[in-house]
Amino acid sequence: MPDGDTTPNRSRRTKQNVNYNVRQMWNTAVGKEPKKRRKFGDAVEIGANQQVDEHVITYLLPPEQVQMVKFICIVCAAENDNLTQLRLHYQSHPQYLFSFEIRPKLGCCVTVKPNSENPGSPLRPKVYQLGLPVEPLDVEKYVNGDESWLEHRLGPDNDRDVVNNGKPAKPQPKPAPQKPTRPAVLVPKTKQPLFDPYSKVALEPGTPVPQYPIDDSWLLLKHREALQDFIDLNHEEKEYMQEWDAFILRKHLSSQQYLPKAFLQFVKDKAGWLVEKQARAEEFSKHVSTLLARRVLGENEVIESTALLNEARERKSKAVNGEVSGGGGEEGRKGKRTGGCCVGCGEPVPVSEMVVCGNKECTNRLWHDRCVDDKKTAKKLGRKWKCKGCRV
Repeated sequence: MPDGDTTPNRSRRTKQNVNYNVRQMWNTAVGKEPKKRRKFGDAVEIGANQQVDEHVITYLLPPEQVQMVKFICIVCAAENDNLTQLRLHYQSHPQYLFSFEIRPKLGCCVTVKPNSENPGSPLRPKVYQLGLPVEPLDVEKYVNGDESWLEHRLGPDNDRDVVNNGKPAKPQPKPAPQKPTRPAVLVPKTKQPLFDPYSKVALEPGTPVPQYPIDDSWLLLKHREALQDFIDLNHEEKEYMQEWDAFILRKHLSSQQYLPKAFLQFVKDKAGWLVEKQARAEEFSKHVSTLLARRVLGENEVIESTALLNEARERKSKAVNGEVSGGGGEEGRKGKRTGGCCVGCGEPVPVSEMVVCGNKECTNRLWHDRCVDDKKTAKKLGRKWKCKGCRV
């Protein structure tokens, strides 16, 4: 072999065994050791914290035994991440006694027996202080019987008197409630200056940011102007929509679940306004139909809103009757009832005795033919006849 040539000849070359298993190549690249599958009947390796590697729990229910995976509770079938959490979960079933042991062939075994001291009640017999704990929770110590995390807690008013062994602290006078004070927000120092939203004056860094009350009038005005631009809506529809927008936009609702309560409040506040005109009641019925079709309102809200409107109608009728009966004389009764005679009797006008003023702008158009001075003229002219107030 010449000097400097270190390549061995063919007989001295060794062939490397290459494993083309993709999973093993990936484990070798990332430095991960694959888990070895345990055969049935082999012993289970136990760590220092007595936690079984395999998620298999054998429940001993004499005279039978049941194996369950994923640390599942045999009582309620709740899954747990490890054996420690399973032992902690068993404390929610005080009507049973659970004893743990490790067997070489079965692994972790749990013997389940009924608890004679607490046969049927799922509630714990102990009462603990519900204040803030003074130390962090150590699950390992807690499942092994150390209840210091439950017993060592702050007092009932979250003061600094620690309650030990369930003994309450001495009562102390409660301090007077103080209004929470928010820290002042200061103007930051930035490259671009900040300006006051109203006066447009430059704000100096380090000074408090001016606070102004929230004003929604611009939003309501914007909605009113937007509704006025629609040409396919009549005056009654625009009037109702503007009234509804002015009410609901101030609520700032974040979900449809709060809409039924706000709708009932709208009916309660605007009941007198709704029953004042027939067109408003019709628009209200259309609104209710739309909300029912979208499943926003229920039957209870519809029944309650109907009752509120009926009460408003009764109050309106009583007020109108009081004005008609309490006016006194001909001047007090004239023109108070829109469906009665406007001459002074105020009684309903049937079709057979009706005389209508020919002036559509007249506020007192309905008359009895017996109450008109020139009855012959009224019957002869019909709707072209004008009352004394409209006669030129």
